[in-house]
Amino acid sequence: MTLMHYYRGYGLLFESQIELPELAPASPGPADIKIAINDRASAAFKELADPSRAEYRFARTSVGHVMNIPDHAVLLVSSNQDVVLSPSDGCDMDYVRLFIIGSVIGILFHLRGQLVLHGAAVLHDAGVSVFVGESGAGKSTLAAHMCDRGFSILSDDTLPITQRNDGSFVAWPGSRVFKLWRDALDALCRDVDGLREVQVDADKFFTPNPAVAPDMPHQLIEVIVLSEGEDDAPPHLERLPNLRALQQINENAYRPQMVRLLGRETPHFEVTAALAGAVRTYRLTRPWNLGRIGESVDTMLHHWNGATLDSLIESKA
Repeated sequence: MTLMHYYRGYGLLFESQIELPELAPASPGPADIKIAINDRASAAFKELADPSRAEYRFARTSVGHVMNIPDHAVLLVSSNQDVVLSPSDGCDMDYVRLFIIGSVIGILFHLRGQLVLHGAAVLHDAGVSVFVGESGAGKSTLAAHMCDRGFSILSDDTLPITQRNDGSFVAWPGSRVFKLWRDALDALCRDVDGLREVQVDADKFFTPNPAVAPDMPHQLIEVIVLSEGEDDAPPHLERLPNLRALQQINENAYRPQMVRLLGRETPHFEVTAALAGAVRTYRLTRPWNLGRIGESVDTMLHHWNGATLDSLIESKA
């Protein structure tokens, strides 16, 4: 009999034949998402006219969407939104899990019609703030520093959000780890000994999140776009006008190319526009020098604890 593992994440129950330590262990029950190991994914991939073509790394087949991870595995998100993994000889399962807790989660929620942001989410008294920005902008690093200041974290990379009937948006906790570069860990005074590398020789490590947010929906209050500023300038927080906010939210969706490949451009735009109208969007311009990241943390704490927080709380009423 195959051993099944059960996990909670993003408001869903996962039943999986592979271990997913990035998610919270859960009791067995009727699963929302099932992850199985068999040859259905590789068989679907072979349906493609020329699987060697680069554009077939992610493609649609008659039974769902396949993702090829060369030399490791093929993943299939089936038509009923279950997941199948077909590993190759010599498959590095740690590496494949990166795609399951990242890209596959993105596909699943895009198919469910939900917006998925590429960001790190922090829970505070007024609700959830999500940090977004280009790769290397410091989303996970800033969230990890917020964690050290006593705040709970929902996710450091992939954040599916759900629109409620009243027009507001909520998010559930997801991954229980940060993915941090060595220099970011040095700035946090954390040792890499005993930490698992995200990829071999990548100098990036899975780091436990000791303050996972409670497993319940939390209202999203604002989107914070991280932007690089002058090295000698202090951090600066400014609110973005609605059109610019819409553009930034759209640009910081998780894997925007997936939206096009899944054929969901119209519903994606509709939910993006709804989010831009429901929450406030700010740009945090800051020096990327890790030695000064405490100033960015203090800027956000002042924002959350000042007059702006009162207006945010009022907007939830």
